[in-house]
Amino acid sequence: MALSPLSRRAGVLSLTAAVLIVLSQVMRLTLSRLLGPDWATTPAYTVTFSVALLGMGSLLLAVTAIYT
Repeated sequence: MALSPLSRRAGVLSLTAAVLIVLSQVMRLTLSRLLGPDWATTPAYTVTFSVALLGMGSLLLAVTAIYT
């Protein structure tokens, strides 16, 4: 049975997702401590949540690749 190109990349996708999700959490923790309660109005807030969104997208692709 031949594997699809997405299925062959499931491992890389899951590792990418893990790195991006952990990175976004570390960024969120660090920046919220450095910038205080007003950090939600800075561009760093948008970058942090964009990294988290990319991580969740990678995780979704990895899970889809595993189940195909």
